[in-house]
Amino acid sequence: MLRFCAAEVMHDEILINWPFVDTTIEVANLIVSFIYKYHIKVPLRSIVNVQDESWNSYYLVKAVLEIEEDLKSLQTSTLVSTDSVELLEEEQQGEYLRRAKLIDCVIHCEEFWTRAKEIAQILLPLFQTHCLVEGIGSTSGYLYEMMERVTDTIEKFRDNNCALYDEIWPMTNAARKKIIHPMHAAAAFLNPTYMCSKNFKENDEMRSGIDYLLYYVVVEEERKCFMIEFQQYRTKVSKLFTVEAKEMLEASHPRIWWDYCGNHLPILQKYALRLLSQPCSTAFCNQDQYMVDDFDKQHQTICQEATNLHMMRRFKQLETQMLEPIILDKLGEVEYGEFIDQPFCYDDTLFAPYRS
Repeated sequence: MLRFCAAEVMHDEILINWPFVDTTIEVANLIVSFIYKYHIKVPLRSIVNVQDESWNSYYLVKAVLEIEEDLKSLQTSTLVSTDSVELLEEEQQGEYLRRAKLIDCVIHCEEFWTRAKEIAQILLPLFQTHCLVEGIGSTSGYLYEMMERVTDTIEKFRDNNCALYDEIWPMTNAARKKIIHPMHAAAAFLNPTYMCSKNFKENDEMRSGIDYLLYYVVVEEERKCFMIEFQQYRTKVSKLFTVEAKEMLEASHPRIWWDYCGNHLPILQKYALRLLSQPCSTAFCNQDQYMVDDFDKQHQTICQEATNLHMMRRFKQLETQMLEPIILDKLGEVEYGEFIDQPFCYDDTLFAPYRS
């Protein structure tokens, strides 16, 4: 089903060589570093439980945007009169004043805030996609929808910000082509929650996905029945979409929905269950492969057997965990602390290019 591992593509090819984005993130980093180092009194909240450092940039921009009005209300005199300045040596005070003037210029620059909001708007669905593909549960029915959200978000900038669109779209589109397999499009079509949502738009890619599933997965003697049942599902026949089934759309994982509600369409149900039970990346395999690689060839057979048992136990646990639907809008949500108590990625050398 996979041409490329979705998790590896998201890690290796997204957020790479985007100067327009990188510049904004660097400026946001300067602001956070300045606030942290000189104890500027603004309600910048810390974020805990951030597991992937490569995506800290999203949280960084988001955190700065949350205190936009607080930062804009700061005056140069306020920055200069902080208590921490009085404790600095004379040379350090000069360095601080230069940094304060730079930060003062940035936080009162509307262009920076406009750009930061645009960057955050684009990074959100990309980060949510990253969170989805890093999962090891039954996620295949959600990947196509998530990538459609990424595409729709970036498309909004085609006319409004051509420079940003031209920088991000080619690489994102290339990554999408590597990630999305026809089976992902078929899985999206067979995800009843998505198929019944207002965001669903049947397209050629989905129809091609169903064709791929029909000719490469469905056994020949079941193909006719499969297509008859698929058309009944597609037209939302009442015997399938009962009141109870409609209630379960938002409350259950699509795999559970088909298992409980799909008995009227047994052939389609069988293949939908198989497809919607799959993960959408091989990240979990790579994690376990590291265990094997740590052993020499003489012991790899024993280690592989142990790894297989470990993966079987893991998926048995997932069978009970994956009862609820994946809410795409909630992917990437993190727990906040009250105020920042450690830097995101504080690096004093970031100010080096701005020193006199």
